[in-house]
Amino acid sequence: ADAEIGSPLIQEPTVLVAMNGPSVERFGKDIAKGGTLIYNASMVPETPNLPGVRVVPIAANAIADSLGDPRVQNMVMLGAVLACDPTVSKEAVWAALPQVVKSRPELIELNKRAINAGIDATMAIGSAS
Repeated sequence: ADAEIGSPLIQEPTVLVAMNGPSVERFGKDIAKGGTLIYNASMVPETPNLPGVRVVPIAANAIADSLGDPRVQNMVMLGAVLACDPTVSKEAVWAALPQVVKSRPELIELNKRAINAGIDATMAIGSAS
């Protein structure tokens, strides 16, 4: 590159998705006050103590396993993000899915089910926006 490339690191995220304990420990303290931590409760057994932060436990591994494919944990968490933060609509994600999985179109429905399961799990614990 001819010019300096900026780092994608955010200093004070308003939403943090943590798939494991080390990510919660390393990045949880950086969440902006009033922000949200969505964490994989399948991998983080104890609820993180982050004053001033909304903490949303989602058992992503268990939910993905119940859908028959552990690889969709990330889509479960995406569903939780959609439920917690209205910045991106579910419709926009639906529209993008064919492009994202264009080499495996058979995965579109599984990904939609995983996203919906993440939304449902978030709604069930009363953490949706």
